Amino acid sequence: MGVVNSAISNVAFPAPQMPRESYEDLQKRSDLRMITTSKGDRIPACYVKARSGMRAPFTVIYSHSNAEDLALIIQHVDKLVQEVRVDVFAYEYVGYSLSRFEQNSKEPSEKGCIQSIEAAWRYCVDELDIPPKQIIIFGRSIGSGPAIALAAKDVVEDSRYSPQDIGGMVLLSPIESGARVFSSMITNSLDMFKNYEKMRNIKCPVAIIHPTNDQVVPVANGKALHMECKNPFHPLWIENCGHNDVPHKEIFEYMRSFCRFLKPKEFGQQGQNHGDPCSCCFVQ
Repeated sequence: MGVVNSAISNVAFPAPQMPRESYEDLQKRSDLRMITTSKGDRIPACYVKARSGMRAPFTVIYSHSNAEDLALIIQHVDKLVQEVRVDVFAYEYVGYSLSRFEQNSKEPSEKGCIQSIEAAWRYCVDELDIPPKQIIIFGRSIGSGPAIALAAKDVVEDSRYSPQDIGGMVLLSPIESGARVFSSMITNSLDMFKNYEKMRNIKCPVAIIHPTNDQVVPVANGKALHMECKNPFHPLWIENCGHNDVPHKEIFEYMRSFCRFLKPKEFGQQGQNHGDPCSCCFVQ
């Protein structure tokens, strides 16, 4: 079973295997933090703020895709902060980027990803004192797994606050589960990130973006999860795009509209009916 689990991890979690010197720029960032999971694993995170000395209306806890890491996404995170005017807490998974070089480092796993986002949650709400209502949880691709796992929880170990009270969630190319995406490798008995079972436990508004030509995570995954949402926001199905070529401007505009819906005064627009598109013309 250990050999099988290791093989599955290699398929589901292809962490970039870059040399340590590739992370020198990341290590020089003043917003870099090292946080610790409940199992004692140290992982890096960047707390990128829209305005120095001030807290933005929302802080996004950002869960990246499986074949990237914090060093590879940080420029996108910087652009997200600049364009949407939110703070972003982009954390790393156990077994990715700088955590690979820690003593007694572990292979990436579903448990490790969930322990990582729970560490990010505790840091944001318990150490930084960010109210849950001011948090948006973001998950891309397999990052939707830890994102949904957190948002569906009533209680996080050693935290004073419940993820049930977050302001909202944004999912980009989310998976229904590992088995439904990596079906040739993962059987139902070894399924991971069963998002389809957890969506109805999430109370906050959920916004889903999915390109219709996605060959890695077919759009049927996003549409199925949208149907399971208890509190759905108008989804964005993007035509003529695949898994890795969604225009950033489309993502940023959609996130701005979602923020305007959640906090119309702070983002300069009157609130809309929950299921209705706003003036930015979503693709249906």
